[in-house]
Amino acid sequence: MRLVVRPNRMDYESARQLVLTEGSGPEGIVVSVRMGSIPATERMQPLLAALECVFHQLQGSTEIDRDLANALFGLSFHVQGDIDGRISRNIETRDGFLDNEMVRMFLLVESIFEDEAMF
Repeated sequence: MRLVVRPNRMDYESARQLVLTEGSGPEGIVVSVRMGSIPATERMQPLLAALECVFHQLQGSTEIDRDLANALFGLSFHVQGDIDGRISRNIETRDGFLDNEMVRMFLLVESIFEDEAMF
């Protein structure tokens, strides 16, 4: 099952703020996953929509602000490392998280950095 997100339902500043909160905030997804909690679909869907909105807004830009880059890095690098650790210890995650939401999140982050849609 593929999540369908609609970037036009969120303005850029709201999307950016959500990415900053989830990617580098003290109660964001990065911290949540590090502490062993897998975010629910209801939490992932707005983040995926925000990432897609950020991608579309920044398309063609040659620069990205440092805070946003840090949050994007956290959402990709740190989440991936923590999930890999769970997998290596045979700790299960909920259905749909690895195969759909996490992969889509990584593709969206990569798309933002590469300025090319990979999702």
